Amino acid sequence: YTISFNGNSINARTSTITLNVDWVGARVFSVVAVDNNGRSSASTSVTVTKVAPTAPPSGSSAVVSDLLMLNWSPSVRTTLPITGYEIRTVDANWGTAGYLFKGDALNFAVTPTLGANTWFIKSFDTDNQYSTTALSISYTRVIPVAPTAASPAYVFNDNLTNATVTLDWNDVSPIFGLNQYRITYGSETVFSKSSTITVPANWLGDQVFSILSIDQLGGISNALTITVPKLAPNPASGLRSQVIDNNVLLYWTLPAKTTLPIQDVQLRKGAVYDTAEVIGFKNGTFTSIQELSSGNYTYWVAVRDTDNRFSTPVSITSQVAQPPDFVFNAQYFSTFGGTKSSAINEQGGILLPVNTTETWTTHFTSRSWADPAAQITAGYPIFIQPNNGTGSYVEVFDYGTILGSSQITLNFQGLAIAGTPTISFDIGISQDNITYNTTTNAQSIFATNFRYVKITANVTTTSATELYLLESMNVLLNAKLVTDAGTVDALSTDSSGTVVNFSKEFVDVISITISPNGSTLLTPVYDFKDSVLTGTYSVTSNVLTVSVTAHGLIAGQKVRLNFSSGTAPNGVYTIATLVNANQYTVNLTTANTSGNISTYPESFRVY
Repeated sequence: YTISFNGNSINARTSTITLNVDWVGARVFSVVAVDNNGRSSASTSVTVTKVAPTAPPSGSSAVVSDLLMLNWSPSVRTTLPITGYEIRTVDANWGTAGYLFKGDALNFAVTPTLGANTWFIKSFDTDNQYSTTALSISYTRVIPVAPTAASPAYVFNDNLTNATVTLDWNDVSPIFGLNQYRITYGSETVFSKSSTITVPANWLGDQVFSILSIDQLGGISNALTITVPKLAPNPASGLRSQVIDNNVLLYWTLPAKTTLPIQDVQLRKGAVYDTAEVIGFKNGTFTSIQELSSGNYTYWVAVRDTDNRFSTPVSITSQVAQPPDFVFNAQYFSTFGGTKSSAINEQGGILLPVNTTETWTTHFTSRSWADPAAQITAGYPIFIQPNNGTGSYVEVFDYGTILGSSQITLNFQGLAIAGTPTISFDIGISQDNITYNTTTNAQSIFATNFRYVKITANVTTTSATELYLLESMNVLLNAKLVTDAGTVDALSTDSSGTVVNFSKEFVDVISITISPNGSTLLTPVYDFKDSVLTGTYSVTSNVLTVSVTAHGLIAGQKVRLNFSSGTAPNGVYTIATLVNANQYTVNLTTANTSGNISTYPESFRVY
């Protein structure tokens, strides 16, 4: 048999032949029988029609996590079995390279671009013949939804080194899932997985925050804009002064809070604020300034908030007339070259309490911190944290010679870097810089017969994050002379002399003058024990027994008592009973205690 088709012919000896179906549509086959002599029969025509596969009848799309899943129904077989499907972004070039997918499946995940997207799907059969038409699936990808501000949108915090602000907004759920939020302000850009963030509030005025949501495909939403105003404190009002002798009393009224709480006020002295001397910082609405010489003084008050921002300063000028009874001895300014314990020099001052024994490596390894970020996560945002619990700084000032008497006044300036640490001072006096008589928790004392003044600054904390910066410290030695006068009846029957108690408290007596009042010539004699005596004491059942060798006092006389150890309170007391030449008692309501004591009479006797 000779089979002719499409310009080709094939010979076969059987009445059946198998051919490749490499066409689409109808193909006519002509069959002629040929005998051994070459004679042919009439041709017989056979028409064979091959139909291309149909396209998938329907399709859909669905978001799955951060992808878009294309789904389609299977094509119906026409002539040959369906082998698979091909997906393209354009309805062209089928069967060539550049397809998105080609295989035997009924779904495929794609990543849509922003805006309108269309995908085309054709089926193909075992002869790699494609459907004449394509199924199209369209999807429009939109930008993520923008966040909206929570209420309140921001809150200021002031418990760290500098103020911070926490922004809060409502969570969003983009179609393709949330990747993160991008927050831009000033020149800074930060990212957050959560809908809140805390950043340093290191600006003054209005700060604009732009917050965008970003989905898992990188799509960026429109911006939520939050404007955060940060204001400096308002100035103090009602500044006034009162001058008493060489003491200037300043009064002011604190303003209402603007953005952050008021920490204190800064005091300066000088004609121009920018170059004026910083006197110190003061909590409250009152301070006392003691001037050493007469003149006109201009004082400035600037309110400081917890972020160390200052208000516009206000000033007042006061005229000071130095009284004739004021004695200035010395003033010392600390260079912070003394002895430090759990403390370091920092920013011209002393930072404490800090751990000064660990290395930078053990600071991290001993706490299993991989890096500074791990330290911050653990709740210690300042590099020197955690602190060492307590710390101290000691400095000794030398007057150069024995000073008979003086008031010792400590002035200091400091700042709580973190938390609310407590600072207190001890003042010790000595003649030889070896043995000290110390008054604890004091900033001003009266002292006699001393050369050296030892100041101990103690900082205690209640949490491991607290830090204190002692910025400046000075010690003033001065005294004010006072005059006391009165009249007593000195009787001859007062065998131990008539007791005269001073009505004013003092630390030392320069002179005593006695003038008899009457027409009869009399010679007055007074007995004043002008020396500081030391000894011991004990308090039992509210009776204080003082043991001081050769005290020379009698019952009814007043005496100043300074307790250098134990818990009894310093003060001026009246002797209740004379025990003997080395001991007397005083009525004192306090808990039982004992220790060392120094005494100085506040009285004398007249004969």
